[in-house]
Order: sequence, then C-alpha cells, then structure tokens
Amino acid sequence: KYKQASAEVFEIFRQYTDQVEGLSLDEAYLDVTDIPSSVLARDIAREIKQKVFQKTGLTISAGASFNKFLSKVASDWMKPNGLYVIPPAHRNLFMKDLEIKYLFGVGQKSREKLNSQKIFKCSDIQNRSLPELKRLFGSRYLDMYYMSHGIDFRRVSSEAERKSFTCEETYNKDISDPLQLMQTLSRVHQEWQARFHKYKQKEGEDLLNISTLVVKVKYFDFKQTTHECRFRGDLSFPRFQQLLEHILLKRTEPIRLLGLGVRLGK
Repeated sequence: KYKQASAEVFEIFRQYTDQVEGLSLDEAYLDVTDIPSSVLARDIAREIKQKVFQKTGLTISAGASFNKFLSKVASDWMKPNGLYVIPPAHRNLFMKDLEIKYLFGVGQKSREKLNSQKIFKCSDIQNRSLPELKRLFGSRYLDMYYMSHGIDFRRVSSEAERKSFTCEETYNKDISDPLQLMQTLSRVHQEWQARFHKYKQKEGEDLLNISTLVVKVKYFDFKQTTHECRFRGDLSFPRFQQLLEHILLKRTEPIRLLGLGVRLGK
C-alpha cells in the first residue's frame, strides 16, 4: 500500500516537471524553474497538496524556496500538512534566527558540542571566522558556512545515483516498550532483507558498495534521529539492534516510525 501510494504521489509530481529527485518513498525535490514565472511556486505546492489528498486521501507537507536546503527546511517548518515559502528576499532574515538543529549533519551530539561553544542559531555560525569554523567542523566547515547563510549549490537531479537502501514502518499507535520496539525492528529487518536481496539480484551484487548501516527513529512529536556504524561485512539483525539500543539510551519517548538500512558508496 505504501509503494502504491508513493507511485501515485510521484505521478502527480511529474505532472508539473520532469525534474523530480526522489529521496525516499515519501519525499522528493521538484525543480519548477522552467514553469512560466507568472505561476508561483506557492500555488504549485498548494495545488499538488490538493491533488494528492484527492487522489490518495493523504496529507503532505510542502516547502518552496530557491534551493534544496531551504526547500527542505520549509517543508519541515509547519508539519504535518503544512505549506511554507522562503523567498530569496527573506533568506538573510530567516537564517539569522534558524536553530542549528535544522542544518544537515547536526545531530544531538553535534548540537550539544556547538551549544557548549555558544552556538545556538545560524547567526552564531555566521559571526565566526573561517578558521574558527574549520576548528569546529573540520573538512565540512565551508558547507556549514554556506548552509548557515541559506546557500546551497546542489541541483535537483532526476537521475541521481542511489545513495541508500532502507525500509521503514510507521505505526498508528506510538510504541514505548523497548521489547516491542526490538520485535518490530526485527520484522522491519526481515522485510528489508527480502527487498535488498531482490535489489542485489537486479543491480548485480558486485556493483554494490555498502558503506554504512543505519537505524532511523521518528518520535511522537515528529522529531527524528538516526544512528550509524561502518559496514564490516555483517548485515545480520544484531548489528541493527545495537544501533537501536544506542538510540534508546539517549531518548525514551514514544516512537511512531522505525526504519533501517544501508548507505551506499564511499
């Protein structure tokens, strides 16, 4: 049912542009640059939301902006079923007070480390010198500098190389019991194994380059986190179980989504 609904939603996306970069079954970037300038991105997003609801009964959140990073932030801004627009003229004002948790790659541990350095908002990063940022972020310091200003040079790619293979489940009732969570993760792992086996047969096992194992959790309040480890030749359930155990040590609130899988490439 999830795959069928996803196909229907993506079919609606492609009614507006061929430049659709799918990130997962339920998330994508759309480049609508070539649509006549008299048509506002806000109106396109609103129309897509209406069509998706009419076709599938599902509500979706949409963000519109002039680059991928800000579009992603905008789509998360008013979840669920939200619509938010960040026009170019509002970039500086919006980024000034944006919390660092919205920056790609800033998880809970990174956030705690940055908070200890009195960095809470993007303006705090903007006010640091490049040498300071290099000390804080290492090789990613330029990415963080540009991101803190709302600048993203990436293009929407409809033919992007697959970067991950994951499987996840969303639950009607949030789950709190650790044992039930482990049992649920085991079921997700079994389904993932079956799908991944078919994928390997289709793509050719020799062409796959697994780099990382990952477990994803979304909580009752829609906040989400992941935990990862390097791939060491073992895709068995205990490896993913250890990742979930690590997540549960950090936060124990009810969980509405569990996912696991692998990242591909270096």
